[in-house]
Amino acid sequence: MAELAPRDVFAREISKQKNVRLSLEHLDSIRIKDRFPNIYKYCTAHGLDLTKSVPVAPAAHYMIGGVLTDLNGRSDIPSLYVCGEMASTGIMGANRLASNSLAECLVFGYRAIEDTLNKEPAKPLRSLAKKFHRIPKNEQIYNTIQAEVSAILSNHAGIIRTQEGLRSGLEKIRETSNRLSETDGYQPNELYCSMGNNILTVAHLILSGALERNESRGAHYRNDFPCECTETPYHTIQQKNSIINKATDMSAQNLIDKLIELAIEEDAGKGDITTNSLVPLNYMATATLTAKEAGVICGMEIAHRVFEHFDSEIVFKPYITDGHKVEKGEVVAKVTGSYRALLTAERTVLNILQRMSGIATETAKYVKELEGSGTKLLDTRKTAPGMRHLDKMAVAAGGGTNHRTGLYDMVLIKDNHIKVAGSITKAVNQVREATGNTYKIEVEATNLNEAEEAVKCGAHIVMLDNMDNDTMAKAVKLIAKRAQTEVSGNMTIERIKAVAKTGVDFISVGALTHSVKALDISMNIEER
Repeated sequence: MAELAPRDVFAREISKQKNVRLSLEHLDSIRIKDRFPNIYKYCTAHGLDLTKSVPVAPAAHYMIGGVLTDLNGRSDIPSLYVCGEMASTGIMGANRLASNSLAECLVFGYRAIEDTLNKEPAKPLRSLAKKFHRIPKNEQIYNTIQAEVSAILSNHAGIIRTQEGLRSGLEKIRETSNRLSETDGYQPNELYCSMGNNILTVAHLILSGALERNESRGAHYRNDFPCECTETPYHTIQQKNSIINKATDMSAQNLIDKLIELAIEEDAGKGDITTNSLVPLNYMATATLTAKEAGVICGMEIAHRVFEHFDSEIVFKPYITDGHKVEKGEVVAKVTGSYRALLTAERTVLNILQRMSGIATETAKYVKELEGSGTKLLDTRKTAPGMRHLDKMAVAAGGGTNHRTGLYDMVLIKDNHIKVAGSITKAVNQVREATGNTYKIEVEATNLNEAEEAVKCGAHIVMLDNMDNDTMAKAVKLIAKRAQTEVSGNMTIERIKAVAKTGVDFISVGALTHSVKALDISMNIEER
């Protein structure tokens, strides 16, 4: 093992040994005592001489990543900014230099502050004290949960992971969660109980994410999948109670870049002959984007990038973040820069912003119908050609959950596939032979017999296709949580609340993206 091997390599090697000690005899003993007084005191109390040698144990990074943000630190919750090791955007994991965390906080913290200066003051948050009350004796409940979760993650999601261990860990987290809810004095909105639930949720996400990733990469080492997957690297994106998504960020970003370039090329072509003939080159102006109707905004970052294409020094001041509701007449953003650039970019910006906001608005209406049901709303592949990533971004901004992005990131066995294979079981087995356990498998079922067959052969999700509500309810009861359930086919906003009462996990709605109405947004320009 080389001296400069990565941390994860060292950790695995140490974990394989019964007794590894770190020798410090080559260092000045007085300097050790002065530099590490607390560690020296702790070691002495346990009969260890820090100036000689000490036993060492490997430390596990349970996850590398964090809350999904943009480059300004904005999360999908309005006015909530995240930076440093708590955010997915940054250099955590690029290498393990101690200065990385400081660099992240300085760079992304500065960008977050800059971003807030360009916004109108946010409405004050309601006091959390009104939502969460504190019962002092419940602190012991939290301490117990914390200790149990720590042991579960250490034993089942530590340095070396296996499918069996991760599944066992998930089961123990479920048991601990159930026990917490049955504990004397448990109240969901009590501070310590809420903190306990938060720890359990994060632990569940860590374990399920590790179980989903059938490869070894960096700090994530699977003994049953010791090599890196040769496919395109991807990020695991998780939401509570939702399907785990695999985001191939680079390929998605490349497609978005191409879409922006194509949209500009088809509209601006060799140049805006009208604007360039009438507007002097040095004229400056400010454009105001205003919502002409109530809705949910999405596409702000894309709009910013389109403006920047025509004027790299453009000043884009958003007053609304993606996923935020707007009322009729509310200002969405102000943009200051070249008058020519604003006029030339106008139609492309509005086409994208209005479509994405229309999708987000429609999605939010469906999500509201499902409130309190536990059923999640999924999108589909019925998107505008070339705009799939933007359409799915908009669904997420409206509160929906992204299903598979394309044909390459999840298996969906439908009736025509089953005809070719000969049966559901044969189809599932053939897919597994071809791909191993790399992909989640969903199987379409049109009746109860097909649903049962799909579950027995190990499908992760059973799609209940074009069933009436009574049959859906019977199918959910039959499947009995052995697989997740999704319903599809003729899902209208008038129908989904009743469908959710059948107990299904997901409802997929193609109408979110294939026939959505754009949100009316105007852009008025004033010369400076």
